[in-house]
Amino acid sequence: MNNKKTNNSIDEIKEINANPYELDKFSKIPSWIKILFLKYWAAAAAVFFFLISNFLLDFTQLEEDSKTPSANLTIDFVVILFICLGLTLFFTYIVRPIVRFMFNRQDNTFKYNMVNIKGLWALPINFAYMFLVSFAIYPMQYIFTVKWGINTNLFGQAVGIDPFTYGVMFLIVDSIALLIKNGIIMIYQRVSYKKQINAD
Repeated sequence: MNNKKTNNSIDEIKEINANPYELDKFSKIPSWIKILFLKYWAAAAAVFFFLISNFLLDFTQLEEDSKTPSANLTIDFVVILFICLGLTLFFTYIVRPIVRFMFNRQDNTFKYNMVNIKGLWALPINFAYMFLVSFAIYPMQYIFTVKWGINTNLFGQAVGIDPFTYGVMFLIVDSIALLIKNGIIMIYQRVSYKKQINAD
């Protein structure tokens, strides 16, 4: 009787591990969808942890002190810097390594990263790129909230934008920047290839 139970348990284990190299459901999801979700999470997390949580800066006090246009511009600039700081840390130490880890011969995931370099230069270059992206997102947020009257902030008026909306806007701006970058690389490669053919 015990032998039958043992044999049944062994057969069940064999069925479970029949094909250890079989792809799971998560691996069947295209890499670009995973990367989009990862970037969306990173952008939303940067806004939440570095602005809305008020861990690093009391924006309520800043709003009380903002009585002049120059003070408002200063607040906007500080907000952009803090968002950039969060984006830089998340993308440099979480998003970029994961995207590089997903690279293989059939799927060049490097093209989904604007900054692919490693080392000390990765941090300042990533910060510069995130500053440009955040600077481009700010007019979009102004159009939504002021011009069109759409309240995009789900967590009060201190920041002016919620993490979920910022994540969507980030994906839009980042995707446009990546299209331009990859387009330039493709054109350069084609020109270089044609020059090699003509030279031969």
